[in-house]
Amino acid sequence: MLLSMTGYGTTKVSIGTTDYTLQIRTLNSKSLDLVIKLPSSLRNQEATIREYCQTKLERGKVEVMILLEKKKNNTSLSEEYLVQQYKELERIVHTHQLDIKLLKTVLQLPFPTDTNVQEELQPEEWQIVWQAFQDTVEQVQVFRNQEGQSLYNYLLNCNTQLSTLLETVKLADKNRLVLIKEKLQQALQKLTLDHDNNRLEQEMIFYVEKLDIQEEIHRLTQHISFFTKTLQEGKAIGKKLGFISQEMGREVNTIGSKANDYGIQHLVVAMKEEVEKIKEQAFNVL
Repeated sequence: MLLSMTGYGTTKVSIGTTDYTLQIRTLNSKSLDLVIKLPSSLRNQEATIREYCQTKLERGKVEVMILLEKKKNNTSLSEEYLVQQYKELERIVHTHQLDIKLLKTVLQLPFPTDTNVQEELQPEEWQIVWQAFQDTVEQVQVFRNQEGQSLYNYLLNCNTQLSTLLETVKLADKNRLVLIKEKLQQALQKLTLDHDNNRLEQEMIFYVEKLDIQEEIHRLTQHISFFTKTLQEGKAIGKKLGFISQEMGREVNTIGSKANDYGIQHLVVAMKEEVEKIKEQAFNVL
């Protein structure tokens, strides 16, 4: 199955009073470009996460984010709690002989909290997050599979169109060289200068050979067949498809430069368009 490098997955889990959101995004890239953003409580697990991504995702620009959020305590304040807090504040005022007016000002200042200080997760808690992470990677793989099927159909269609255009070029090329020879002979008959027939014939053969595109047509036919076969191989073939498309483009350009025929030049433009489509989308294949 062909795989795309584009993918996305997200999972949410709760552990005690903390919600964890796991997100993975992948885009195309020549190699594995991995960026991992973790809360401090999971920093010691970065190597494990990185190794797993390298094994499962293989290639692409991969961004891994694990975000945490503390649950808000929605419990309403009870009368007992308020009285307890008031007595504790009163005790502090009397013990330290504080000025009540200044204390009001102090109480309005922001107090440091320990919300940013996160202890490492317990083994059983980490297992919950780890399972959620693996589930997220699996979502990415499913996404890549779906995108890969679309890419397969698109690339196969472009390759088929290229093959159809090449068949039309073959038909157009059958009479092209014959017409060129006839035009050359007609031009020679109008010449009144003496010339060496043997030398002239050799030059004509050399000139006609320079316009012959049969070898390029044969190689391009082989490349198109090889491209189709490679598509059916499976996943990690993106680079291989890119190399084949480069060779196809090279043969199409040569056909265009050697053909010297308006009809074939028109077909070459259409062939170049299909090759460029293939090159562009092959870059998204894993």
